[in-house]
Amino acid sequence: MSFNLINTRSVNVSMTVFAAVMFVLVSATAQAATIQVINLDGPGEGFNDTTPYTPGGGNPATTLGAARLNAFQHGADIVGAMLTSNVVIKVQAAMNPMGGSAGSATLGSAGPTTVHRGFTGAPVASAWYVQAVANKLTGSDVSAANNDINAQFNSDVDGAVVLGATTWYYGYDATPPGNDIDFVSVILHEIIHGLGFLSLVDLATGAKFNAGDDAYMLNLEHHGVGQYPALTDVGRVNASVSGNSLHLIGPQVLAAVPAHAGAFAPNPAQPGSSVSHFNEVTLPNELMSPYYSGPMHDIGLAAQMLGDVGWGSVGASSVPGDHNGDSKRDILFHNTNTAQNYLLLMNGRSVLSAGYVRKMAAAWQIVGSGDYNGDGKSDILFHNTNTAQNFMMLMNGRTVLSAGFVRKMAAPWQIVGSGDYNGDGKSDILLHHSGTAQNYMMLMNGRTVLSKGYVRKLAAAWQIVGSGDYNGDGKSDILFHNTNTAQNYMMLMNGRTVLSNGYVRKMAASWQIAGSGDYDGDGKDDILLHNTNTSQNYMLRMSGRTVLSAGYVRKMAASWQVVNAD
Repeated sequence: MSFNLINTRSVNVSMTVFAAVMFVLVSATAQAATIQVINLDGPGEGFNDTTPYTPGGGNPATTLGAARLNAFQHGADIVGAMLTSNVVIKVQAAMNPMGGSAGSATLGSAGPTTVHRGFTGAPVASAWYVQAVANKLTGSDVSAANNDINAQFNSDVDGAVVLGATTWYYGYDATPPGNDIDFVSVILHEIIHGLGFLSLVDLATGAKFNAGDDAYMLNLEHHGVGQYPALTDVGRVNASVSGNSLHLIGPQVLAAVPAHAGAFAPNPAQPGSSVSHFNEVTLPNELMSPYYSGPMHDIGLAAQMLGDVGWGSVGASSVPGDHNGDSKRDILFHNTNTAQNYLLLMNGRSVLSAGYVRKMAAAWQIVGSGDYNGDGKSDILFHNTNTAQNFMMLMNGRTVLSAGFVRKMAAPWQIVGSGDYNGDGKSDILLHHSGTAQNYMMLMNGRTVLSKGYVRKLAAAWQIVGSGDYNGDGKSDILFHNTNTAQNYMMLMNGRTVLSNGYVRKMAASWQIAGSGDYDGDGKDDILLHNTNTSQNYMLRMSGRTVLSAGYVRKMAASWQVVNAD
């Protein structure tokens, strides 16, 4: 895959099968999945370069090598947070001196290492799928001897000769100075190719890879002529230079762009670039466009395209409480005296930025924070304790994109949870009736209720205390605690349907469930408990209702309460 920059600060991305995906710059003006970056560089070079580096843009590194590796992992984390896979995705990478001139350079390359077909769980048994998708669908590493993606990037760009004054920008905040090139944007683009956003067809001859369809080409059509896989070799060559007539017709992409999303099909063909990108004319400002016009950390329609090649539901970010979409949890405060709201946008313990969020009258209480519109940024749900009205702010960081009322329920109904219960990438709302002990769910798209209905009722002593994806299927489940018996109970959900249910390990009455979260990064939420007598904290590592392991977590003094565990 190659990136070329031609005077207008546009970078052309090309794709080749297995020969790496190249970025070329031609002008100096120019459960969630875990993605593991494997550093192939030797001591003192590339990702291990000890040249001093000034921290900036959220990157805390103090050496150039660490800054590069941090930025690479940051990009990998953004993509990983959108995916569901129980198998670690391994990206081997190196920063190599790849040369270039003051006006042009190859920025980097990446691609999948192997492809597979006929495995258990393959949506189309005869089709080729990249290794990471095959691993996801089988639940195991189908080629353990090989990493999933291979990547290299040009360390010479950081020198004074190649591209002149233009260098890599390693900040996390997508704000490179001048004409510097945003490293994270390049990482996102290339990782997505390695995850299956590519065709294996030989563009020169139209021949299929090893005479078989690939998962990407199954979603292509030459409009008015026929579906790409069914065409002759000559027909595929013609389709690949058909301009705006080559379309992506996978179900997820069609749902997002009903008027047909275009694939890149210029005439003459651009080897390594044609077909395996969006058409920048019909789909401008997409990360997977063949042209880079600036930093972009939003993968856009690529989420749906990845879904169509085998990844299923791909959310923009699955990190709860991530208000700015950087795959890192932020902290939201409410002042009980002034009714003000305040948000800290975080990178670990570092505050990237902070400020007030729109204030509501005192009766409005924050009852939920979830990604209700599926844009990868957490929104804020309020409830009015006087009127029982609900109100939602759709957010981008501290900016309110839109706001309005959400369906009102009678006063005994209380909002007790937010989670993606149907796996569509958008948070839903769970309510509990304190009088009748009934449970009710609203499946949401932003502030719109797509469907609603009752969820299985338990006796009054059972309280909803947690909502998380405990079995790693991409859908939030419901955790109950019995206030009389101290028993815990879990319902594994698909929307409002209970797939299975049963008891979870019981603890003594003084142990209270304080939160749920994927603390070990295996794609399944775990359970955190707090002892109200001893102030001890305890964690259950979960796989569905099964406790994989359990143990104590650092104890704090009695006055410290766990408040941010969900």
